[in-house]
Amino acid sequence: MKIIYNSAVFNKQSFESDKALAIMVEKVNSNQIKPELQNFIDFALLQLQAGKLEESIATFNQIFGSSKSLKEINDNNKDLYEMYAITHLRLGEVTNCVENHNSESCLFPIKGAAIHKNKNGSNKAIEIYKKILKKYPLDYQSKWLLNLAYMTIDEYPSGVPSDLLIPPSKFRNNTKMKPFTNKASEYGIAINKLSGASIFDDFDNDGDPDLLCSSWSIDDQLEYFENDNGKMQNRTNQALLSSLYGGLNMKQADYNNDGFLDVFIIRGAWRRDVSLGIYPNSLLRNNGDGTFTDVTIECGLYHIGASQAATWVDVNNDGFIDLFVANESIPNKPNERKRCNLYINNSNGQFTDYAPNLGVDYIGYLKGVTASDYDNDGDMDIYITNLIGDNFFAHNLLKETGTLAFEERAKTTKTNEPEKAFPCWFFDYNNDGYDDLFVSAYDDFIGVGQTAAVAKSYMGIPFDSEIPRLYLNNRDNTFSNKTIEAKLNLPLHTMGCNYGDLNNDGYDDFYLGTGAPDFRTVVPNRLFINNNGNNFEDATFDANVGSIQKGHGVSLVDVDRDGDLDIYTVLGGAYSGDFFHNALYLNPGNKNSWIKIKLVGTTTNKSAIGSKVRIKYLTRDGSQHTVYKTVGSGSSFGANELQISAGLNDATEVLSIEVRWANGNIEYINYGPTPIEKLVVITEGVSSPEVKPVIPQLLIESAHHH
Repeated sequence: MKIIYNSAVFNKQSFESDKALAIMVEKVNSNQIKPELQNFIDFALLQLQAGKLEESIATFNQIFGSSKSLKEINDNNKDLYEMYAITHLRLGEVTNCVENHNSESCLFPIKGAAIHKNKNGSNKAIEIYKKILKKYPLDYQSKWLLNLAYMTIDEYPSGVPSDLLIPPSKFRNNTKMKPFTNKASEYGIAINKLSGASIFDDFDNDGDPDLLCSSWSIDDQLEYFENDNGKMQNRTNQALLSSLYGGLNMKQADYNNDGFLDVFIIRGAWRRDVSLGIYPNSLLRNNGDGTFTDVTIECGLYHIGASQAATWVDVNNDGFIDLFVANESIPNKPNERKRCNLYINNSNGQFTDYAPNLGVDYIGYLKGVTASDYDNDGDMDIYITNLIGDNFFAHNLLKETGTLAFEERAKTTKTNEPEKAFPCWFFDYNNDGYDDLFVSAYDDFIGVGQTAAVAKSYMGIPFDSEIPRLYLNNRDNTFSNKTIEAKLNLPLHTMGCNYGDLNNDGYDDFYLGTGAPDFRTVVPNRLFINNNGNNFEDATFDANVGSIQKGHGVSLVDVDRDGDLDIYTVLGGAYSGDFFHNALYLNPGNKNSWIKIKLVGTTTNKSAIGSKVRIKYLTRDGSQHTVYKTVGSGSSFGANELQISAGLNDATEVLSIEVRWANGNIEYINYGPTPIEKLVVITEGVSSPEVKPVIPQLLIESAHHH
């Protein structure tokens, strides 16, 4: 990584703005840059992106004070006024929400402890937004940001001019979700960095979830926290990870079947200029003694490319997990087109790329990948999203022909949209035993205009923006688009995200990390609750989890082992100055029942990834219900714990737990009834499950704060 870092040309890239700024400052000081207006504007914007906010404001003041053409706002300079305003608003965020961070900071709508004590930044932003809106009253982005600024100084709604007010009624939900509480600081994991990934899982096999967290900057250290009976201890150095940097996404699996979870780190996304350098992915082998070893080269996984999406999947049912990596190819640049990789596990610790041989060497601006046996025929299929053009659906032909190969079926399955797609996942949202598909959408590379679309959506005004797709599995190798019926036809520009049953009612919900690199994209992350498999209800404000900071890796995990899923999310943007503290939203819980299931494969891959579980249970009224779960880390951008956490509504007893192991066999094996609210460990080939108590972990404040 040091060699790559030293070869980078930072003034030719988009996001390492702190390094580009240092180069520009040197040129300014040595008079290598002409004192022209555009150069001053570029300088101010670079200062904003690098987090030098007071310096940026000083440069903006010089610009506005020296140019007569900027005295009045017009079409030619409106963007400059917007950037001037957002610089002040961001200064208010940093001063109040970063430097004086608390559990409510930046939760939308802003209230309580999130109100700014230092109001200077927001007051100045309000002044500029009023000027913009006087000339452009239909600028919904500025209107949204104006209302937000008033919230931060505790003058919303009363202080907002009536013609510019977005009413408080637009920011209310009507669900039964109770407020979550951000406890990241108390746990010592409120890491303050940029966009990145998180994995909350049991890396040391002691029964509680540990945390691996990354940030995408090439000099941001990977961090590992070991859960020591409810106390998160930073063990990065002890784990021998202190020389590993960067990573926008990560995925865990036990690739060598030794009983310990290993990690694949994915790098290079969005790096469209090769002058920045090339960042390889990394495979970290868990040594089982609290340490990890980078085995990328020796395993045959070293690859020159750019990616943020990969999935572990046993495509040939041999009991060893394989790895699919979706790469980015730059449109109209033939020399920078990178095909996908399908690394088949050779069962000896090494992998071989068979993507061209198997017909999955797709090329596109690929952003997400997920796997499922969607047709329940006993082999795993792969879905890949494309930011530019149709998505791909690699249908596995192994069980049909006896030979491992794939056939592209995005159009025949009717899942080729949206054209601007990002993260995706398979899940059985209606509990019928067939996996459905959620594909979230984006707009363009920089996401300018997202805030306006979100504002219009909340206000009930038509918006011009790509929407996600919720595809219902028709059980005949096709899907139906149920986005509108499910009430998800919304501008949900998603980056990191994940799903799980957050209210333990037996149906999977999901949490979306939204936003874009542009600093003007200041919108809440979103929580949607599944309404009995019929549709989804927005519970963001009821649950109080709508951070306006840009959302990335999401892990849904029962951190405190009290039976309900909590939300850990990496917050922060792409530019080096767009940092923020990660959040851990603890679930307040409810009276619904639950059960936890850990599968251990023998002929199936050790992690049992891809195995399906069918849980039948009785509720208090005597009726019988069924929940379907699949072992996996969840979305294509984010990583849940591999242990299954299933809500059972008001169950009184579990009638049976049945498992369809991901080994090619399509029959469910019945492991009989079990008590509710226990951990059930099922080992393939062993008829009797092991039932263990789940002991809640009281929060013990960590000694390691960030």
